[in-house]
Amino acid sequence: MSCLYCNAKYGLFNKEAGCSNCGVSLCHKCLKHKYKVPATGKETKICGACYTKLTKGIKTDTEERPPPDVFLKRLANLQSSKLTTASDSNNPQGFKPGLSPADQQIVQRLEKLKAKDNQKVLLSDDEIRKRLDNLKGETTKATIIYDPKAVDTRSDQEKIDSLLEQYASEINIKEDHESTKDLEERIAKLKGEKTIKEKQKLNDEDDEASDEEVEAEKVAKKVMSQIALENKSEAKSMEKDNALKFEEELEEDEPELPWCVLCNADAQLRCLDCKDLYCARCCKEAHKEWGDDDHEIIKYKRK
Repeated sequence: MSCLYCNAKYGLFNKEAGCSNCGVSLCHKCLKHKYKVPATGKETKICGACYTKLTKGIKTDTEERPPPDVFLKRLANLQSSKLTTASDSNNPQGFKPGLSPADQQIVQRLEKLKAKDNQKVLLSDDEIRKRLDNLKGETTKATIIYDPKAVDTRSDQEKIDSLLEQYASEINIKEDHESTKDLEERIAKLKGEKTIKEKQKLNDEDDEASDEEVEAEKVAKKVMSQIALENKSEAKSMEKDNALKFEEELEEDEPELPWCVLCNADAQLRCLDCKDLYCARCCKEAHKEWGDDDHEIIKYKRK
């Protein structure tokens, strides 16, 4: 199936829709007109043929209306301006058509101002510098144009002297521009505040004090580390002395059997607090079960 007017096939995007008056099968694009159908009495979309038939005998109210007063006044002004331009054609400057006399005067004044601007001469950079120096009351300095192709015929001493003069002039410029520091110091004295130099001295003293504190902390850390090493060495020596004393006491008593107290395996460790021999596994498990993790344990050397 396709539309009878445009022959477009119906589908998902182009659905079939019929005319409400004649019932002809058409698409939505061909139903462009809306009109009240006599059969139903409702305003619906109809085809072009039905629209021309239904609207053929209806007359529209097209009465002639007079133009507004504003439009008539504008026409009168335009006619008067044309007459003034025709009568003043002998004017050397001339009037532009369609403008009132007041507008013509404004145009003439603008043209005169433009003519004056065109007559102005642009100043060069040297002239601008001279004028600025005259306003400041300074002498104009000759501008040196550097030519890269020119050969420098000066001696080495003259070159050194020119460089020194340039450096001295730059220092003088810096000193001239640093006059604000004197003003800041005066203002600080008037306010009773500390000047920049006094603040710098205080900052330097604070830095020195902080350096001394840092050095003192470093010395204290070194002393504490030495004391800790001495304590460790004393503790180790005490452990060795206790182990030797314990062995001497055992030698004085009955001869000791070199196996574990719990499993009769070869002894590997000695507990100074329990005064017994253990293998590694039994020593770990027994002390963990008994809660005696703080006992001193040393290696057992078989004699």
